[in-house]
Amino acid sequence: MAGLAEGSSKESVLSLQDVIKEDAELEQMANAVLGASDDKNCTYPKGYVKRQALYACASCETTGPAGVCLACSLTCHKDHELYELYTKRNFCCDCGNSHFPDMRCRLEPSKRPLNDENTYNHNYKGLYCICQRPFPDSEDDSDDDDEMVQCIVCEDWFHYKHLAKPAPDDYDEMVCEECMHKHKFLYQYCINMGSKRAIGKQKRREGCHLSIGVGEGCTGPAYFSEGWRKSLCQCAECKAKYVKSKLTFLLDNSDTLAAYEEKGKANSVSTQEAGFQAMFQQLDRVQQVEMIQHYKNLKTELSGYFKEFADKGKIIEKKDIESFFEQQTAKKPKLDEGLPPAGCH
Repeated sequence: MAGLAEGSSKESVLSLQDVIKEDAELEQMANAVLGASDDKNCTYPKGYVKRQALYACASCETTGPAGVCLACSLTCHKDHELYELYTKRNFCCDCGNSHFPDMRCRLEPSKRPLNDENTYNHNYKGLYCICQRPFPDSEDDSDDDDEMVQCIVCEDWFHYKHLAKPAPDDYDEMVCEECMHKHKFLYQYCINMGSKRAIGKQKRREGCHLSIGVGEGCTGPAYFSEGWRKSLCQCAECKAKYVKSKLTFLLDNSDTLAAYEEKGKANSVSTQEAGFQAMFQQLDRVQQVEMIQHYKNLKTELSGYFKEFADKGKIIEKKDIESFFEQQTAKKPKLDEGLPPAGCH
């Protein structure tokens, strides 16, 4: 097995698989989080958006916690220090409202003073979990895993190491201990409480899925399997409980992070395809054929270029990839080169 190239460092050594994998993973992550959000237009006119990527600005002086949409983070708060909040539900962009006394939103200058239905937590100050620390935490020198998971109710983020119970391998969503204390009936649907999750088999009443004494003796966070929301009882009394507890979002399958991410991925692919198709259609037939041929030639030359390294047992470095594309750019013909002049038949 070939080792590091002489004089090279780990940072400069790349394999083609590493490049493709890392690029694909980063693109997939970005598409999942941002793909369903608008990077050009402030979402304020849409009101309280069901779910969107949000940011909090640490550079601006604010009178209280405030969140801004993706477009405002890129335009109004460009070059500012921002806390990435991932996604939040039912939020209306605060950029330029009374929380920001020294600025107005460039994209939507006319905004009401406050968005009364917005909810905030310490995430908007760059703090997370019960440890009330930033993420990533520059002062945490421990070797412990600092991966975090979001509670689907309060939408705060928690370190796995600070949760009272370990997460099962097959869980899909988590509700933190504090939220479960407020909504003990949810223990009946979780996968990590064993026989304690429902006390007895007797139902509370005809037509209700919940058992008598559900949640008694249960503590800690709860983990739920994929699709668990579909099993939620929807009798009249339980529906009233969801409304009173502000949990109606649990009945909406499109509320899940998984649904949002899939929508983002689909939107990204559609946008990329539409952009390529629009460009392709602007070319005449001869240019289209040449473009396809250039693409095929590039694939062939790239495969041959990497094969040379494989045959010699050499490691492909960043400079090698850059050199290849520099050579391609230097010899690449323009799409209109070699085409007959206009009007020639």
